[in-house]
Amino acid sequence: MDSQTPKSILKKPGGPDATTEAQAVRAQRNRDIAIHHATLIQQQKDAEAQILEAIEELIDFPSTENADPSNPSSVDVSRFTSLVAPFQPSDYDSLIEERHCAEVCGYALCPRKPLKQNTTAKMRILGRKGTGEDLKFVPTKQLELWCSEDCAKRALYIKAQLNEEPAWLRRASKTMEITLLNDEPRRTFTATLPQRLKGTTSKGSDAEIENSLSNLALERGEQPSSARPTGLMNNNILENAVTRAAVPPSLSTEIEDYKQIENYDPQVDFNEYLKASRAQDDDEDRDWDI
Repeated sequence: MDSQTPKSILKKPGGPDATTEAQAVRAQRNRDIAIHHATLIQQQKDAEAQILEAIEELIDFPSTENADPSNPSSVDVSRFTSLVAPFQPSDYDSLIEERHCAEVCGYALCPRKPLKQNTTAKMRILGRKGTGEDLKFVPTKQLELWCSEDCAKRALYIKAQLNEEPAWLRRASKTMEITLLNDEPRRTFTATLPQRLKGTTSKGSDAEIENSLSNLALERGEQPSSARPTGLMNNNILENAVTRAAVPPSLSTEIEDYKQIENYDPQVDFNEYLKASRAQDDDEDRDWDI
């Protein structure tokens, strides 16, 4: 009886050509992934280097020492907005800290020196009214970053526009245009009030006024008889005449006054009440005697 060799139901492995092709595809895929990650890392390095160079340049801003932060030059504004565009809020905080170390106002378009607080306290209390919700507790270091409150508002206005997403992950369509805070000059309004000249009034107008006053009195619930007098009131202050001699206070009345309870004189004899109360206290003390 001839023995038959069993046949495998599994697929036969491919030849050497199929194995080589699969390895090549896998290697190409790994290479593409590595190149993609390397590109992202390089973009991150380039963006961080660009931000670092921008911070170094903005430390020396503005271009002139007598520049006005409320009205900066167009050249400085254009350069400043282009340098700050790739910043994150954390990068902008680093710029403010670097300018503070250089003893310059934290707002990049201001050439002035920051204010120094004459205190060693870590916190300051701010508030114009001094009460309620107007009070604010601000760290002293934060107040020393600016030369004035206006520059602090301008700098924080720029920070509010920055994107939280890192620059190397942003798309070209997400590029934002940085704008400055408009410093409108304070306007003073002057107006002349109309002058009311005293003129002659007709009898008809006087009658209308009296009629209006009478109607107003009726609305308040006043009676027609209680209308205000037409003439002037004559007030005379007279001193009351003394009909009897002054009586000095007596000691007996003062002693009796303490018995009253809010000007009420109780009918119980106070002396008898004291004796009964003392006798009761003596009985309680004797209860402890053995």
